[in-house]
Amino acid sequence: MKTIYCNDFLKDLKEEDFSQGTSLTMGNFDGCHLAHKEILLKTKQLALASKSISVVLTFFPHPRDFFFTKSSSLEQKRLFSLKQKLEAIQACGIDCVIVQSFQEEFSHLSHEDFYTLLLKKKLHAKNIVIGNNFCFGRDRLGTSTWLAEEGLKDSVAIHPLPLMEKDGTPVNSTQVRTCLSVGEVEKAKRLLGNPFYLDGVIVEGNQMGRKFGFPTANFSQIEQIIPARGVYSGFLRVLKESEEEEKAVVINIGFRPTVVQDAKQLIVEAHCFDIKESELSLYGKKCRLFFHHRLRSEEKFANLDELKKQIYADIQQARSLK
Repeated sequence: MKTIYCNDFLKDLKEEDFSQGTSLTMGNFDGCHLAHKEILLKTKQLALASKSISVVLTFFPHPRDFFFTKSSSLEQKRLFSLKQKLEAIQACGIDCVIVQSFQEEFSHLSHEDFYTLLLKKKLHAKNIVIGNNFCFGRDRLGTSTWLAEEGLKDSVAIHPLPLMEKDGTPVNSTQVRTCLSVGEVEKAKRLLGNPFYLDGVIVEGNQMGRKFGFPTANFSQIEQIIPARGVYSGFLRVLKESEEEEKAVVINIGFRPTVVQDAKQLIVEAHCFDIKESELSLYGKKCRLFFHHRLRSEEKFANLDELKKQIYADIQQARSLK
């Protein structure tokens, strides 16, 4: 998949690269959930049928991050890093992704210029696939209805897709974030079409878990929303090691109240319960943590013995859910 990073699309995009025409879609694709996958699949199908290039136009940073940089609301926490987003789009068979830098000048682009200068002139759009509620351009005045009217004038086929629901729940990134914020990783999985995952680098912790028999891999450099505090079952995969088998884990997210008093730093840690510590070396490696089931909330136990008993019970439950 070709990836083009644009600061100024008028300069950075070459019309001749898209002269055969494109079937394109545009959006943020945060999480690449089931509705996103449907849009990407439709774009790919139209490209094959029209012998055009399948193109995804996405933005970085997310427009909401640009307009509301000081906000710490749930909406501001991303499901994917940019790298994860590109991986997911590539997995859907898209030919080219354009990552448009979302900055001051671009934010002032009108919907008319967005369509005429970018979609029509630069990208030679034949087909445009969007969700029914997608808006673009300054003040979000470019709607699917307006686009359909313009497309009729220019023989550009507009394909607005209806909003998707899964088990009565709208499939969108906000819903997935809401699920994760309360620890509903199973529901998030149904909306995403795959388990939610975090990427991070394993760093050395205080080795507290090792002292009572449950060594953990501590995750750092996480650029995504973190699920609610609690204990989960899942799998760990070492990235850049394609043959590496996924390791069954119990995941703990929280402040470890039984062993740390008044902790300030949230910890994301995973215990690989079916592998001997001597056989596992993860420090400094980038790993992916998949969330499959929520086992319980974070608790403060009376003593270490009670904590050990509960961790053992967590492992038994996780093993039964593998």
